[in-house]
Amino acid sequence: MSETIVDKTPVSLVIIGGVGFDSAADERTETIDTDFGVVSATEMMIRGDDGQNFRVVMIPRHQGKVHVPPGSINYRALVRAAAVFGAPVLSLNSVGTMKGHPPGTFFIPDDFIDMTKDRVRTFFTDETVHVDMSDPYCRTIRNPLKEVLREKNIPFGEGVYVATEGPRFETKAEIRMYAAFSDVVGMTGIPETVLAKEAGLCYASLCLITNPACGLAEKSEEILTSEEIAESVAESQKRIYDVVGSLLPKLRNKEKCRCSEAPSVGRL
Repeated sequence: MSETIVDKTPVSLVIIGGVGFDSAADERTETIDTDFGVVSATEMMIRGDDGQNFRVVMIPRHQGKVHVPPGSINYRALVRAAAVFGAPVLSLNSVGTMKGHPPGTFFIPDDFIDMTKDRVRTFFTDETVHVDMSDPYCRTIRNPLKEVLREKNIPFGEGVYVATEGPRFETKAEIRMYAAFSDVVGMTGIPETVLAKEAGLCYASLCLITNPACGLAEKSEEILTSEEIAESVAESQKRIYDVVGSLLPKLRNKEKCRCSEAPSVGRL
């Protein structure tokens, strides 16, 4: 079933997911018409640890049946669509590790480095808005997310996410350079994080470690394949939804933050 959303729908959480992060086939499909294009989403009910049902919206990052390369994703449309619901946003990203995190474990970034080249990074093309990026991922989502993982004894790391342009994987030399100032590498985290800040959203990322970065595997001659990454993500879906089910009750009493003020205080 498909419908067009014309006003804000009361939801508890918006999830932006990538390759392998599929929603259930029997959930309601919706379309959101934004300034930057139409975005499809699915609305679902997830039972929290407290027994309550929470309405959650999943927005597929790559949109549609044809896989969209990371550099060609319509990030502005995705973020604008997420903003319709007036809810916290959790981004799901698959990443390669440069610091030995075991594949299949989670990573919560607290900062990022942007090494992308050809992407539209702002909503504000006709005015100057300097959004503060000193805390790019909202603490009021990150902190309860870390609480959930600790309570469930699920291993996770924290640190810096470096975003690369793609769609190719990185070279060994690039990974050696990135490893000097970051912990994990991915292709879809930026400019999504920046746009979320510009939109005044409470936004955080939960990354899944899918593989060692190029040249860091035990057998460095092994070729990294996209299929292996997608399989790793798919295998972790149940754990991700379990984490979300525990996170939702904690977000009900989420601490106040200043994310919504970011666009206004940055405007010249």
